[in-house]
Amino acid sequence: MGIITELLSGSERRDHPSNPRDWLWGLSGGIDTYTGKKIDEHEALHSTAFFAAIKFIAETIASLPLHLYRRMSPKGKERASAHPLYNVLHLRPNPEMTSMNYREAMIGQCVTWGDCFSEKDIDGSGNVKALWPLQSSKMTVRRINDVLLYEYRLPEGKLAILPRERILHVPAFGGNGLAGYNIVDKGREAIGISLALEEFAARFFSNNAKPPAVLEHPGVMGEDGVSNFRKSWHEAQGGLSNSNRIAILEEGMKLHEYGVSPEQAQAIQSRKFSVTEIARLTNLPPHILKDLDRASFNNIEQMSLELVVYSLRPWMVRFEQNYTTQLLSEKEQKKYFVEHLIDGLLRGDTVQRWTAYTQGFNIGALSPNDILEMENKNPYEGGDQHFVQLNMVPVDEAGDYAQEKIRPAVTEEKSIRSAVRARSGKERMRLRNAYYRLFADAGQRVVNKETKAVKQAIKKHIGERDNVTFERWLESFYKDMPQYVKTIFAPIIRTYAEAIQAAAANEVGAEVGITPDMEQFIEEYLDSYSERHIQSSLEQLKFLIESTKLEELGTALEGRTDEWASNRADKVAQRETVRADGAFTRFALATAGIVHLRWVAHGSSSCPWCRSLDGKIVGIQEPFIEPGNLIADGQSMTVYGPKLHPQLHDGCQCQIVAG
Repeated sequence: MGIITELLSGSERRDHPSNPRDWLWGLSGGIDTYTGKKIDEHEALHSTAFFAAIKFIAETIASLPLHLYRRMSPKGKERASAHPLYNVLHLRPNPEMTSMNYREAMIGQCVTWGDCFSEKDIDGSGNVKALWPLQSSKMTVRRINDVLLYEYRLPEGKLAILPRERILHVPAFGGNGLAGYNIVDKGREAIGISLALEEFAARFFSNNAKPPAVLEHPGVMGEDGVSNFRKSWHEAQGGLSNSNRIAILEEGMKLHEYGVSPEQAQAIQSRKFSVTEIARLTNLPPHILKDLDRASFNNIEQMSLELVVYSLRPWMVRFEQNYTTQLLSEKEQKKYFVEHLIDGLLRGDTVQRWTAYTQGFNIGALSPNDILEMENKNPYEGGDQHFVQLNMVPVDEAGDYAQEKIRPAVTEEKSIRSAVRARSGKERMRLRNAYYRLFADAGQRVVNKETKAVKQAIKKHIGERDNVTFERWLESFYKDMPQYVKTIFAPIIRTYAEAIQAAAANEVGAEVGITPDMEQFIEEYLDSYSERHIQSSLEQLKFLIESTKLEELGTALEGRTDEWASNRADKVAQRETVRADGAFTRFALATAGIVHLRWVAHGSSSCPWCRSLDGKIVGIQEPFIEPGNLIADGQSMTVYGPKLHPQLHDGCQCQIVAG
């Protein structure tokens, strides 16, 4: 590092008590307030509310990803990761700081002092290769002959003069657009009251939270006697460490206590009001400073949204625009811009997020990989395809398909309807692929919780004289697991049901949308799946307990959980995408008034049972297969329950369509 300076001898402004700078005021510990407290920017941070406010703004904004974007033609943007400035802003502004360390320091100074400054380290090509923070308290902005100069006080007391092009200057809200208002200066009295009330409360409790009292002595003690008695009394009774100790009065002394005055009680209660004042000063909702009197579970989400829009967004825009205009050349500014990624601040709860994803997916705005990226999940091959609600066809095919559908010739209507049905099955297959990774991710979360808990219980319980304690733990643990499984899978299964319903409804020209009856059916499906998952887990573990020797049981159980962690999530995804497709399609077609269903086999060349069912038509309330043995090409498979829809067996990819 190293500040590029030009020391101007003879032109340095001399400071005098009659014309002081802020730093000179600070030599006296700050400026007096009506409370008697001296307040400067450093002293103000001793107010817990003010410190929390500044810290919240600085940390929250600094923790957001900051990207340099390139404008695309005719619309859109992409991250300009190859530009030299990208890593300076996004990763490391200088060799000594991370992006968050640097930005929270700058934002904190800007909010507190009204301005923040950094020296730009520029390479031979004119690109900014590093940013070095400067202390706002040591900087003065001057205009001399229409030229902006920055006076920076060095540690030895000299002034360094830096030209405008070497300084990144971000001013806060101010009156001239050049320098921002100092929030401590504007809110000095409010901060002073906050500090005074904190001191009052501290002194009140240092006296054991007791009201003032008078000790009456029947005689005359003298000056030394009073001094010695006061000292010994304070040592024995003062402070919280001596609370509730019994005092002994001698020589006929009497204690007269006075109650807490209304003024004292009001002063202590006023500390909460001072939090509101600090919140008003810093433009933050009181609940951010932990004042939850007016917050509730009903409005906290709306208040959080208002926080982003009205409190944090002005600061973010202020920094984005100054980064863009001061760190890029005028030519580059037409092509590049800096912007925070605020999606994380606007995230709702799980149900709200997936509802929004579904809406974006159904209108072609989001691809499955877009959704996975927003959920911080890895993409999968083929997941960049976009779909629209028109039978969930690819966007680039929607126009051609729409033209087919509006052809007026009656003779073509049947062929179009057939094409729609065929495409619907195809699109539901695409939906299976699109949701496969989402089901697998949810399954992995459930499996991870199971395997971790089971392994911990193995270490704790297995190895004792019997496995009774482990079995008791098993029953207790899995008693509450169905609700956890349901919570994890609910957003995915609900959105999958909506997409399947839309495809199936369009297949037969029915209305798209989830009815109350289907909503109940989705809920029942969720309950059924969570119970099936837990039942499968318990049956596998109990089988090992019953069939394995005690000394080998721990190894066997750990082996099974390792197997779960390795492949169970993919098995869940493969099975449930097919099973849920069948269940929701059947319900949607029944709601639309369809009375017959037809089995459509996929991959039938390698599956004699599915091939034997291909094209079979049944009433919509009838099963395709009754319980028993299904024999095809001389091969037998046991069917344990009536099959109303696929999946017939592990790996089955069959579908049902309107018959």
